[in-house]
Amino acid sequence: MALADPLSVTIDKEAIQLSRIATGDTSGKFQNNDKTVTLLVRPRTTAAGRRANVIQLRKKKVTTDPLVSTTNVEVEASVAVTINLPSAGFTSSDVADLYGALASLLTGSSNAVLTKIVNGES
Repeated sequence: MALADPLSVTIDKEAIQLSRIATGDTSGKFQNNDKTVTLLVRPRTTAAGRRANVIQLRKKKVTTDPLVSTTNVEVEASVAVTINLPSAGFTSSDVADLYGALASLLTGSSNAVLTKIVNGES
């Protein structure tokens, strides 16, 4: 079963359309027209029989080289979510609740906890 095509993500209040550009046996890759935003979806089954689903969002941009201020360089950042489940025992609803709790922790209070983690706190 495949995700919808295209998908839309919002980054910094801008809706970005991502079209499917690749499909593997169980994976999908989506990208915007200028190739600066990519979404990867990779479900798999581990050797121990667990289901591991990874969704990763990547963004590229051009910025000033910190070592040579007259030169621009392309840089990339990514954020990934891994859902790791036993082969049985958790429903989609259970996982949605767990993800919702994590998302609320990270984004509550104006992204305060997420900002701390990005800045290296643990």
